[in-house]
Amino acid sequence: MPAPAHDDVLAESEAFDAYEENAAKEIRRWADGDPSALSKALRLLSRPLDWAAERSATESAMKEVNERIVAVLDSLSEASTWTYDPEHVLGRARDDIDLADTASLADLRAAPMPRLDELARTFFTENTILSALEGGGTGLGGVALLAADVPILFTINLRLIQQVAASYGFRFGGPRARPLVLRVFSAAVADTPEARQEALRELRAAGKAAARGEAPGTDRDGIGVAAASSEGTDPEGTDTTENQSRVLINEIARNIAAREMAQLIPLAGAATGAGLNYWFTSATAEAAYMLSRALFLEHRRLQQQQA
Repeated sequence: MPAPAHDDVLAESEAFDAYEENAAKEIRRWADGDPSALSKALRLLSRPLDWAAERSATESAMKEVNERIVAVLDSLSEASTWTYDPEHVLGRARDDIDLADTASLADLRAAPMPRLDELARTFFTENTILSALEGGGTGLGGVALLAADVPILFTINLRLIQQVAASYGFRFGGPRARPLVLRVFSAAVADTPEARQEALRELRAAGKAAARGEAPGTDRDGIGVAAASSEGTDPEGTDTTENQSRVLINEIARNIAAREMAQLIPLAGAATGAGLNYWFTSATAEAAYMLSRALFLEHRRLQQQQA
């Protein structure tokens, strides 16, 4: 097992108030595999899905769904995939979360963390319900609709990740953010300390770069892989990052495709489709929430050091 990543990402700091220190402790527990109540509930939900999938999987169906997931995740390298506008998050911050003066993502990075946590959580329920309803519908149609479910499911969850990150003042807005998004998905579906700690390592580099204002190729709110390469430890950073992304894509596809097979059970497809999508979106929400909070805290700590 790799050494815990959170000692670097969430080092104790005089920059943190009591609420932020408690948030850092929550993230450390999450990274070390100490499950929250939500994690425990999601693990219980995943067991019948795994059991059902084992009894309904066929090689051809598994291959088709796996290929569809890989294709969707590959599309994250294309600029046309990234269409989310964070103005919706800013509007919600102004209208619903007592942050009336919020005009930009930079304003959110300077806002009190309790308000940002509240803002991020407002996106959980609407996305989990939407994905569950969508999964229930496509679960009625066998392999054809099951394959059609994949791009819709990942579109919902990509938007969710972007909404949560934007709630803390960061824009995951283009292909450069692809490695970080893949880390969020991996931490969600793998549900292991190793996957969570690797994701935190990626966030450490992103937080450092954001605090220094280093976001080449995007606006100053953008977060992406250039942050990781700025560490200067890998002379072939682009190739290494792409290789790592390929490994993550294959792992995510295997995890999701295996559980998607549960939708092929006669008369149970709708229920299992809704359950799978609810599980995946809830797990993505938790991972995005914890990792975005870690990014926010790392950014705040480093800014205080530079002040």
